[in-house]
Amino acid sequence: MIAPVTSSPPILDRLRSCLLAPQIAILAQRLLAGGYSRRCMERYLRTAGYFSAWLEARGISPTHMRPSNLHDFHRTFILPRKCGPMSKSEWITVRAVGHHLMHILRESQEPKAMCRDRIQRALDEFRDFLQEARGLRANTTQRYCRYLDPFLREHLSGSAFWPERIAPQAIRDFAIGYSRTHRPDCLRQLNTALRAYYRFLIFKGRRTERQLAAVPCIPSWRTSAPPRVLDTQERRRFLHAFDRSSPRGKRDYAMAVCMLELGLRCDDVAALELAHIDWHRGVLTVPNRKQRRPYPLPLTVAVGQALAEYIRDGRPSSALSHVFLCHSAPRKPLSRGGVCWPINRAFLRAGIAGASGTHILRRSIASRIHAGGAGVKEIADFLGHASLETAGLYARTDERLLRAFALPWPEDAR
Repeated sequence: MIAPVTSSPPILDRLRSCLLAPQIAILAQRLLAGGYSRRCMERYLRTAGYFSAWLEARGISPTHMRPSNLHDFHRTFILPRKCGPMSKSEWITVRAVGHHLMHILRESQEPKAMCRDRIQRALDEFRDFLQEARGLRANTTQRYCRYLDPFLREHLSGSAFWPERIAPQAIRDFAIGYSRTHRPDCLRQLNTALRAYYRFLIFKGRRTERQLAAVPCIPSWRTSAPPRVLDTQERRRFLHAFDRSSPRGKRDYAMAVCMLELGLRCDDVAALELAHIDWHRGVLTVPNRKQRRPYPLPLTVAVGQALAEYIRDGRPSSALSHVFLCHSAPRKPLSRGGVCWPINRAFLRAGIAGASGTHILRRSIASRIHAGGAGVKEIADFLGHASLETAGLYARTDERLLRAFALPWPEDAR
């Protein structure tokens, strides 16, 4: 698989006979599948060949290769060959090639059983319970375990694992100390993770009622003020902030229209596949990764035109089924951050103050639906909410309705 990447006979002979020849062949295959340019692939394979020769000259076997070898290779081999100062792109190439090779080596090695301690096994059991019994998403359960891990390791030592023996005062002290170095929303997430874990222990039959009652409550006034939404002028400026003449601009505009017109979450936009779009019936099936219950929405004219323009004229050719892909190698579906970043950049270009994140687009379409006469049940069905209480929060965005319910001050009444 190296021949399609480079046609130089000396380079081919050197790569096929080097220490990392099997790994370099796999690397060339992955670069071809990832959509890398020919120039970039040649640079990667040439660097991999030099790195293989450097390892062989120092007697380092592939199984003993470490990330520190990349720094030594760059300092002792790459830099002395350059007359000028160190280039950042050179180090990026070395680091990328090294990470590719080490990942290939890890995959080729025999899988070893992970030695997990008692706390890690307890967290894995808790994570499985949250995902299977409560239906929480993987990133939510990982966040819970990330907050619980330092708490359990601080209060549970030795071979015995008795969470019910942790003193209630120790739980309060840990939360107070956490509040000195973290924001209030992080403290709320810590307390949520603690409550969920002690309820899980109660479900298993362990007596942790005292510890559950000791978790402090952090006030959260969700209804203190109406949430920020975009008005008509801001929505128009936001959509005009995308450069629809470039393939990347067509992609970002299509994502923005999906969130602004249909209220999709950024996770749903990232998980959207070509099979979810029914062009004949005019229906878009929302993956709804949060609730794990896909639901259909009408494919509006604006959304259909934006998706069709991107898929026809902007989307890279790929065998992947996802709609929105990375436009630079490697070709892969967009992540959550890949969806949020261009939206935030569009807010800056449009000059919309106080707007950040993608959820403001979801709130904006909910406020428009509510202003048009829809009830809370219709908003919940449109946004895919399982709770009417959650959907009812969007009713607070209608300022005209709130003014109708506002009472005058006693001084005005006199």
